[in-house]
Amino acid sequence: MPSAAYAELVDRMTHAHAVTYRLDAVSAAFKSGVIRLLEELTRDAGGETRGTVEAALEFVRGQEPLYFKALRDWEESFRTNSSGSTEVVLAVAAVDRAAGESYRQALPHVLGAGTAAPRSVELPAAATRTVLERTSLPAGVLDGFLLGRLPVEVFLEATEQPSRGVLVRQLGLLRRGSRPDLSQLVEAMAEFSNWVQEAFVRAFRDTDERARAVLDGNHNLMRFGIFQDSLTGALGAGLDMPAAGGEEDYLELQVVDRSVPAADGAAGIGALDARQMRQRVITGAYVG
Repeated sequence: MPSAAYAELVDRMTHAHAVTYRLDAVSAAFKSGVIRLLEELTRDAGGETRGTVEAALEFVRGQEPLYFKALRDWEESFRTNSSGSTEVVLAVAAVDRAAGESYRQALPHVLGAGTAAPRSVELPAAATRTVLERTSLPAGVLDGFLLGRLPVEVFLEATEQPSRGVLVRQLGLLRRGSRPDLSQLVEAMAEFSNWVQEAFVRAFRDTDERARAVLDGNHNLMRFGIFQDSLTGALGAGLDMPAAGGEEDYLELQVVDRSVPAADGAAGIGALDARQMRQRVITGAYVG
């Protein structure tokens, strides 16, 4: 457990970034999200799978408020008292994933924030057209190795950058289905990616020889593009490294409208390889 001094340090560092929210609103979002996901599970289910999920639904609907631990306790009790068949065990695991996904989305939903998850389906390239594209941006924003070695103070400094504020606002419009100011969006992305690259240099210049070597040897450039669904007109944004090899530790980010079923934290994450886990989709939190 961290010391009291460390807790005080974290409080001082994050105080200016605190956000208030109503606990009852988050609790209600969690419950409605669990119900929605469980109802989806029952649509094509039969046999013991359907019976298990319907029993979970009955339990969830009867809880006010619904606590994550209470649902976990129910899962353990149901599993213990059931037939113990593979079908039941897998159904209980699906209930648990649904609870975890709703728990993950409840607070962002109340705050109107975005959520990220591994991409669970391919976005159909044939149905989209590129609206604009920049292909010569510094790549640090997507470098998982370097990002993982940055001191927390640099991340906090990043949140104060005006360009980052513009990005959050404009991409927030996009994932809520509104049209962002594309010129502002592209300009802010260029400015923020340059700031991150400079922050890497400052952070690693005299303190981290390994990170500095990676930074000096990295000549890849990042691509930022805006694409549009040809059928619905909905916009999306993407960040990737077109010249990077599959074994390199680069993220790939896409921001899409909340209606696009491209990210599902309740999916079978164990079936995804390391590259797929780095392909993240950011969308609006949707529960209930």
